[in-house]
Amino acid sequence: MWEDAPDVRWHKHDHDSYLASVPVDRLGELAELALRHLRVELRVHDRPLVMEPDMQYGTNYGALVEWKGEAAPNEEKLAKQLVKKTQDGYIREQLYGYY
Repeated sequence: MWEDAPDVRWHKHDHDSYLASVPVDRLGELAELALRHLRVELRVHDRPLVMEPDMQYGTNYGALVEWKGEAAPNEEKLAKQLVKKTQDGYIREQLYGYY
């Protein structure tokens, strides 16, 4: 993908995820491109096994929202997710399992 989209900046790769920065005005185009590159099809016992990736976006790694085909970021969704994920009760529950 880095050959098809040289303006994407790759930051992190984990077991099954990637973190990249993209120009805001190209979110939709580059998300579609990434999904095409990340889709994997294998044949197991002569039957197809398809692994479909999903995509999230945001300005805060801890408060990403699911990408659902938006051409540009949904600022209202991002703001709501950030508020939710940074509330003391939510953080405490995620870290310790209680409020």
